[in-house]
Amino acid sequence: SILFLFSNYYNAQNIVVANTKMNVVFVGVDNPIKVAVSDCPTKNLIVRVNQGKITGKNGNYIWRPTSPTNNGIVSIYVQQDNSEKLISTHTYRIKLIPNPYTSLSGWQRSCINPNGSSFIKNGLTAVLDNFPFDVQFEIISFKITVVRDNKVFFEGTNNGGSFKGQTAQIIQMVEVGYTVYFSEVKCRYS
Repeated sequence: SILFLFSNYYNAQNIVVANTKMNVVFVGVDNPIKVAVSDCPTKNLIVRVNQGKITGKNGNYIWRPTSPTNNGIVSIYVQQDNSEKLISTHTYRIKLIPNPYTSLSGWQRSCINPNGSSFIKNGLTAVLDNFPFDVQFEIISFKITVVRDNKVFFEGTNNGGSFKGQTAQIIQMVEVGYTVYFSEVKCRYS
């Protein structure tokens, strides 16, 4: 969520401008939150959330929601430390991180390489473009199928993103005319 705070002393008013369509927090990542209340020092604020964990102080917080909710909405509550009265409640849409796509040695989405296996020796990675957070993915496993002369030459499961064991041996044999399929890719983010 992007929040712009402007202090406007013309007519002695404080103005807060927020992009209300982008009021989104993502599950499992650090969502930065800024809180400011006119006539209340940030050190005197208590900030709570109804889902996940929020840490920080003096107006700068990190909110890390832990799971999606049934209604897709989560809330942040702001109060002054010497008062039980709630100053404000803000609701946010909560979303899961989108699924990444699989990349093969830096090639995106799909590729055709006439030079055989020389470019695929490193293995698979999971990539997420144009996402507002720096999220790293780790490949847990994937299924590999190698086809030669319209027949399955090899089929197996590889643990991790790097080619290992029999998969690594088969990849060394791939040359022009082979087709390699990667499927059932499982990954996690950190």
